[in-house]
Amino acid sequence: MSGKIRVIGGIVLAVAVALLLVWWLSKPSTGLPSRFEFVCVETGKVYNLTRAEAAGVLPLKNPDTGRRSLFPLTVRDGKQFIDQRYRDSLEQMKDENKFFDTTTMARKQ
Repeated sequence: MSGKIRVIGGIVLAVAVALLLVWWLSKPSTGLPSRFEFVCVETGKVYNLTRAEAAGVLPLKNPDTGRRSLFPLTVRDGKQFIDQRYRDSLEQMKDENKFFDTTTMARKQ
């Protein structure tokens, strides 16, 4: 009798593990993007960076110029913006910043 219980217990355990595995593999992804858009405030060029490339202290280093001039880019209603939280950094770059208004944080026309 105890042999039957062990077999049934093993089957139940195997089914439970299989169901857990199916559930785990079918979970939706986190929804976090794998790439991010950054804009150079000196050149206006937009860069599509991977999560690894986007890691670091802002502003990020521009791969073309080597200068720290890349900020995360947001697009709303077809217009480009830099988030308000970067206003102080952008104001400190007033000589280098040729493309973004530090009042509205929108790309200049």
